[in-house]
Amino acid sequence: MMKYLLLPTFLILFLFRPSQAQEAHIPSTPNADFRPAVVLAASGTNYVNRLALRGFSLDSQGVLIESLDGRTMYADLNSNVGFNPASVIKVATSFAALSKLGPEYHFETGFYADGTVNKKTRTLNGDLIFASKGDPVLTTIDVARLVHEVVRSGIARVTGNLIVTGPFSYGMFYTTDRATKALSQMLRRAGVRVGGLTNGGPVRGTSIASHVSESLRDILFYQNAHSTNSIADRLGEALGGPRAV
Repeated sequence: MMKYLLLPTFLILFLFRPSQAQEAHIPSTPNADFRPAVVLAASGTNYVNRLALRGFSLDSQGVLIESLDGRTMYADLNSNVGFNPASVIKVATSFAALSKLGPEYHFETGFYADGTVNKKTRTLNGDLIFASKGDPVLTTIDVARLVHEVVRSGIARVTGNLIVTGPFSYGMFYTTDRATKALSQMLRRAGVRVGGLTNGGPVRGTSIASHVSESLRDILFYQNAHSTNSIADRLGEALGGPRAV
């Protein structure tokens, strides 16, 4: 089972592997009459046979594996037929994320105090800003730790608003609106009263709590190895939605 789960990860690593010297000889203008040589790999034949033995219809299966220069086709099964990409779409999401952010990118999430804090009354005279960049693996525990840091900083009341910037989701709260409401409730349970609740706006003020995710490389490895839909969905939103992918 693991080899099927690792397929998207293999494809990503394959796409980003160092270029081979032979790629320099790829013709700039494709030849319309060119047909790649077909090499029937034994592993491909065995795979098709196993599908048939398990009762799967070969008409609903599609495979295309070819060399980078397009001159050798290693496997071809219904390559001209359109299929629902299902979890393979995670490859496109991963490629877009790596292209835009880079493999060593880390998602940062945190609270900022935009105003002055009265230590005696434990009051922030201003806004409490929650800055999110769409960390796709942010957990309820991570958010709870951030809230705890707000309390430790000496804030129990905010005269202004709780302002959430950027795409934000965590735990079971998959949208920014739901996550924002849940965050407000978590602050209230921790003893922090906030004047209002809004979304959007620039990040400003003094950092009072922060959380940094694992690298994008590690996040994608886990996402693709386990085909985790929630991570892929949240990552896609962080990139800007379907149009960005």
